[in-house]
Amino acid sequence: MKKRMAGVGDFFTRYTDKQFVFVTEMGYVGLMHYAQAIEKAGSTDPDAVASVLDDPNWTFDRLGVQTKMGGLQTFGIARQLPLTLYYGEIHDGKVETKGAILTEVP
Repeated sequence: MKKRMAGVGDFFTRYTDKQFVFVTEMGYVGLMHYAQAIEKAGSTDPDAVASVLDDPNWTFDRLGVQTKMGGLQTFGIARQLPLTLYYGEIHDGKVETKGAILTEVP
């Protein structure tokens, strides 16, 4: 997987003529970590994939960095990508950030 993920930001920018930003990374990393869990499970069976995701020793490649699932202290279960979760409201067509949940990084 690491070879496939190397340089993804540069590729994205060349291919789309847009900047690879945090929201883009969240979507990409979200899909790729799940793909890696399926690959490790050797199956798309939900129970098999959940077993991989729940393994506290399992790591996945996040844009070239080995990462573990987070969220145990924040949410009571380690099934959260270790990203800051922002929340807000939309008023008159404009997004107002109200705060953030900082998920611990294992």
